[in-house]
Amino acid sequence: MRINTNYWAWPNALSVDACQQLIKTYYDEERAIDAKVNGLHGDSVQPETRITNVCWIHEEDPISVTIMNFALRANNKAGWNFDVDSIGPVQMGQYLPGGHYSWHTDTTVTDVDALNTQRKLSVVVMLSNPDDYEGGGLEFDRLNPTSVPNGQGSVYVFPSLMEHRVLPVTSGVRYSLTGWCRGPAFR
Repeated sequence: MRINTNYWAWPNALSVDACQQLIKTYYDEERAIDAKVNGLHGDSVQPETRITNVCWIHEEDPISVTIMNFALRANNKAGWNFDVDSIGPVQMGQYLPGGHYSWHTDTTVTDVDALNTQRKLSVVVMLSNPDDYEGGGLEFDRLNPTSVPNGQGSVYVFPSLMEHRVLPVTSGVRYSLTGWCRGPAFR
């Protein structure tokens, strides 16, 4: 494991077999939908911002629990100490050639739900073998972009307020999981 001021990383934390099984189990072409982006007028498909096909995994599924455990460990080890107590549905994303997600954050300070909770920690799990696609890198910090390795099975945890992006995939297919841990609204 490795700490950075922006994120906590576990390189190759999940086995190749586990990653392949997750894709096989949870990515269903028939259920996949175009990813939506939260905008001023609600959620909508915005291809200039994001092109990703997604399937959703219930928060009580074992992989969701695993993702939550990574987030809790990173929260403690990195010293963020956010008050987090749950994870919502986890998203499996498929990025085909041209797929991307421009600079964004996963929450804002005012992004609070009806239960007065909000996303505090984001978790990304790289599922694809990096030899199976080109591009698609995960980057943090728009002012000083930092790329992270695309290692299969690698897990990255970072504060949901951190700006990040997924660079365009130029060939092949990139699969990843993304989960968001929630807690009482920031004060």
